[in-house]
Formats: sequence, C-alpha cells, structure tokens
Amino acid sequence: MAGESRQGWRRAGRTRGALGPMGVVALVGLAMTGCAREHKSTLTAADFSRSSGAVVEGSASRAAPPKVAREVEPTPVAPTRQPPVISAREARGGIEDVSGVVGEPGLDGMDSEDEAGLTPVGAGVLIEEKVGDVNGKPIYASRFFEGGLLERLIADRAKMDEAAWTRSTQGLVRDKLESLIVDELLKAEALASLSPVQKQGLRGFIRNWEEDVVRSNRGARSLAESRLESAGTTLDEQSRLQERKALIDLKLKELSGGVYVSRREIEIAFERQRDVYQPNPRATVRLIRVPASDSGAIAQVRDALNAGEPFAEVASQAPNEFKRSEGGLLVLDQEVRGAFEESSLTGIDEVNVEIRKLTPGAWAGPVIVGTNAWFTQLESLKQTDVPLEIAQLELDAELRSEELKNLHNEYLMRLINRASFTSVDVMTARLVEIAREKVRDAGA
Repeated sequence: MAGESRQGWRRAGRTRGALGPMGVVALVGLAMTGCAREHKSTLTAADFSRSSGAVVEGSASRAAPPKVAREVEPTPVAPTRQPPVISAREARGGIEDVSGVVGEPGLDGMDSEDEAGLTPVGAGVLIEEKVGDVNGKPIYASRFFEGGLLERLIADRAKMDEAAWTRSTQGLVRDKLESLIVDELLKAEALASLSPVQKQGLRGFIRNWEEDVVRSNRGARSLAESRLESAGTTLDEQSRLQERKALIDLKLKELSGGVYVSRREIEIAFERQRDVYQPNPRATVRLIRVPASDSGAIAQVRDALNAGEPFAEVASQAPNEFKRSEGGLLVLDQEVRGAFEESSLTGIDEVNVEIRKLTPGAWAGPVIVGTNAWFTQLESLKQTDVPLEIAQLELDAELRSEELKNLHNEYLMRLINRASFTSVDVMTARLVEIAREKVRDAGA
C-alpha cells in the first residue's frame, strides 16, 4: 500500500503541467482523502518533492507516460482602424460658403414641384401680446380686458365719437392698470411674508371657495365654469382674484395694527366738524296777508285757522294775497344763525317777534303792520344736536380710516420705489390701441 501511495503522488506530480495549479490542488485533496481513509499516515517532505514533479530513481519504469496538454489556437484580433486624416478645409465642410440674406424667409431656391406641394395655412394670427411687466410678471392684453371691460368699451363706442371714446378709454385703462399694479405689489409682499403654515391655510381657503362655487351650481364644475364664462370671466380667474383679495386684506389688517387715535384727536375733529354734529337749526315759515281794513277777510282767516284747517291750505286761497300759489311759503329750511330767540326770518320786525314765540306747528295773528294784517306759522324748526359722547365713535372710525389710508399710501410708495414695472403711460397707450382694434373687429 505504501508503494501504491507513493506511485499515486508521482502521477499527481506528472499531471500538474496539464491541469494547472487548480487541478493540482484538487488532485492533492483527493489523494489526501484517500490516504486518510486507508492509512491515516503522515505526509513527509519526500512526498511533497515527488508531488512537485521530481522523478524518484527506480520508479520511472512503473510510471505511466505523461499526458500532453492540447494547445488551443489563439482567437485572431481585428486590427485597430486608424481615423482618416483630413485637412482643415475639409473639416470646415463648406460652412464658410453659407451666406445670409436680410428679410423675411421665402421660398427662394425651392423647385416648382416643392412649391406646388406646399399647403397654405392662412395669414398669421396673434395669439397673445404682452404689454408690460410688474416685478417680472407679464401683463397680457387678453387677460387685461377680461371681466367685462371690453364689453363696456364696445358699448361706449356706440354712444361716443372717436375723440370722446379715446379719452374715456384712456381713463378706464389707466385706472385698472394702476389698481392692478398696486394689487400685484401688495399680493407679492404679503405672500412673501407668509409662513409655510399660513400658505397652506391660504390654499385651503381658495379650495373651499372653489368648492362653494361648484356646490352652488348643482355640484357641477362644468356648469360653474360655463356661467362664469358667460359673465366674461373664468373660475381660475376668480380664484386668483379671491387669493389676491385675501392677501391684500391680510396686509391691510397688518398695517391697521399700527393705527392709534387719541382722545384729544377726537375732540379736535369734533370741533372742526361742529357744523355737522351741532348745526344751526333750520326753520320753515308761512305767511298770510290780507288788507288791515278788511275786517271780514281777517275774520275769515282767523275762523278757518281756529277750526283746525291746515295753514298751507288757508294760505292757498282767497283772501290771502301773499304767495297764494305756494301756500304762503316764505322760507323752507332756512338756517337760523345764532339763537332762535334772536332770529329774524322775515323783513318785518313785528312779525319776527311773533315767530320767536311760536313752537313748531303753531300760528299767530293778525299782526297789523301798516295797511296789512299778517298771520304767520312756524311750520317746522329742525334742530340737530349730536353730543361728543355719541359722535366720538364715528369720529374714531373716520380718524382710523384716514390714518390707515396715510399708512397705506406711504407703504405703497415704498413698494413702488423699489419695484420694477413698465411705464404706466407706455402700457396705457398700447392697451388703448389694442382696445381700438378689438372694438373695430367687433364692428362697433
């Protein structure tokens, strides 16, 4: 068994050249396994020398002839193609031979057959026109005339000549432009100051508004959009307007937090507007005049008034000789300057004395002055007296509104000074020309 084992190692050594290193390792592993099963012997240095391919003397006659490995022909490799060498002129490829022609592109250079195959698509159509920018946001003519403005301009043209229509259109366009610029600046400023939570709340507010609009149109979004389009607008446009309004209101509310009105300011405003809150009284006076010598006429008037007939009716008939057609009306709501007890509502002192004694609705007479007998009535005496305690609420609101307006204007001026937008005059002129074209196209 020992001889057979050594003979196996020698065979392993002779086959190493054909199998390569991995084959040798595999065979060694098998040999070691076989030896371990049968002999459980220990390898020696001689075993490794024999397995490395050395031939032990006296054992060559018993060794099997070595196996010769079959040579594999190498795969032919295609030769590398070298790029062609071209000159600088060839590299330019005729680019320098191209020439430019000033003017609109035409069909020059096309064959007649090519031209015949072209299908005309009609004249050019203007899809949209930008008339200016506000902080980089474009202003388009078509959107500007939405919301019924174009319909109004068409209706105005039917009632005005060219010059009057142009002046009116310039005013309308300029007012809307200025309002649009202010709204856009306020919206951008307010939007930039919102926190992420506030922005999310704004989106929710607009979404709820749109849902309410759809719900009011039987839950059909198509119906809501159709009704808005018939009114000259769209749901998206109205949503943008709602968003803009919400942002502007938020900014104005922020500004209003800095408004304070003192008690002294209210008192000064009350004194300045005393004629509004405590104006002079206003009186209405009627007169009847009859001859002093006609006792029958005097008795007739006195008896009618004592009987309760309205003074104006008695003054509208004979024997009255003073403004009979007006029912004897002397003054209507005439301002009484100073104290009523010292007033002079007529040019007759004796009659004025009697009027001062009267209460509204009462009459006096006859007052004999020269050749005339006068009957007089204080028909009404209107006295408006609003105390400061009542007026201060209204004054406080007015002063706050005025102060807020001032803050608003100052804030807008700061925004405008640092904003970037196309000149209002330039945009107005262009929009008026576009409006003229649109009105002409509408046949007005």
